[in-house]
Amino acid sequence: MKGSGRKLFLGFTCAFLFFFLIVPSWEAGAAESKYPNRPITLVVPYPPGGSTDLAARLFADGLEKSLKQPVVVTNKVGGASTIGGNTVALAKPDGYTLGYLPFHTANPEAYAYFMDAPYTSKNFRPVCAVTAGIAAVAVKADSPLNSLKELIEYAKKNPGLKCGTSGKATPPFRLVATLDRAEKMGFVHVPFQGDAEVCLGVVGDHVNFAALIYGAGKAMADAKKIRFLAVSTKKRLEFAPDVPTVNESGYKSPNPDSQTVYGPKGIPDEVVKVISEAAAQIVQQPEYLAKINSMGLMVNYEGAATIEKTNEAEKEEILSFFKEEGLVK
Repeated sequence: MKGSGRKLFLGFTCAFLFFFLIVPSWEAGAAESKYPNRPITLVVPYPPGGSTDLAARLFADGLEKSLKQPVVVTNKVGGASTIGGNTVALAKPDGYTLGYLPFHTANPEAYAYFMDAPYTSKNFRPVCAVTAGIAAVAVKADSPLNSLKELIEYAKKNPGLKCGTSGKATPPFRLVATLDRAEKMGFVHVPFQGDAEVCLGVVGDHVNFAALIYGAGKAMADAKKIRFLAVSTKKRLEFAPDVPTVNESGYKSPNPDSQTVYGPKGIPDEVVKVISEAAAQIVQQPEYLAKINSMGLMVNYEGAATIEKTNEAEKEEILSFFKEEGLVK
């Protein structure tokens, strides 16, 4: 083969290799790197069937439809929810293991008096807040007390009323403790194992009133066993318009107990953007809203741009509250 022919042959060979081998491999690499390209695991730190689990599964369904990839909910139970939290904290930061976690699970240093965790909030990157549980005050359905003001005035005149909660680490306890600081109600705190037992305590007259998560008492309220006097939200709930807010009575109340998507520290900005933007669309869907509200939960969406600052402010407020209560190690 003459020199010019050899050059022509080599030129065709290089062109063939470039267009049929190298370019496709570049495109395949680009396709491979686009997030997500395989199933995502969403960790819930509680057993199946609870409100956090059900909310996470509803969110996972919406995320799966939006991202066109399976989103599998995995329950990692135990350690006061820290086993689930640690699963997320130790995961590879590639966006394929995320957590649907309540605030205390992802910010355990604010709750050190109550729980030990092998991680801190610095081991996570918050992606977006999605839903929230709502602290509320309730009485037995046939109680003569018809408002939060009436309850407070009655408690002041009758010191020693028993108030049931599911523990001092919870938003409902923070709610009644804040009311007590403002009005010196003088109630006796009675802790229960969970909000279901709190409801039974009210119905069985073991306590005079209760502070609990609204969703946990919703079935009892629907059955006319208990009656909500107030909820700790900035405005009345669309799905419970007859229940006043604590603020309406002139009192401060804790923020709703946020359920937020977290990833391990170091997850890429692309992952945060994809999940946060998908969540923003999911929470606006009428079917999703109807199901979340039927659980007694509220949509509490906050995107990646501000969620870290919100979390830090909330953590400081909680630490300040526990310090005043003498519950800081």
